[in-house]
Amino acid sequence: GRRELRDVLSTIREKAVPRCACGAVLKPSITFFGEGLPNVFAKTWARDQHEADLLLVMGTSLKVGSVTTILKDLPHAVPQVLFNKTAVSVPKGVGVFDLALLGDCDTIVAYLCQRLGWSLSVPRAGTPP
Repeated sequence: GRRELRDVLSTIREKAVPRCACGAVLKPSITFFGEGLPNVFAKTWARDQHEADLLLVMGTSLKVGSVTTILKDLPHAVPQVLFNKTAVSVPKGVGVFDLALLGDCDTIVAYLCQRLGWSLSVPRAGTPP
């Protein structure tokens, strides 16, 4: 089952490892370096790569094979934008980003939203949404 964010944060503040009701260690809903992507990725990517009209890549070293696969498979006509602290080396055969916005991702997104006249509500780190 799911745990409330405030309970997980409280556990972390106590310097303990958060666990789910089954006893397994909780981890963010992300893929760590060296882990494979969830099986659902392959199914959805097969469809999505033909429907995408823009790719935004935020925070990457491009060392994860699955990310470079996305860049290789995407039609060249689809604009690809990198949001990252630093420039990255694009693996051979992958192509290049159409635009690289370098700096803090949160700052860049906030700036773009402000320029576009969009309202952006961002919760502060450590506070429940």
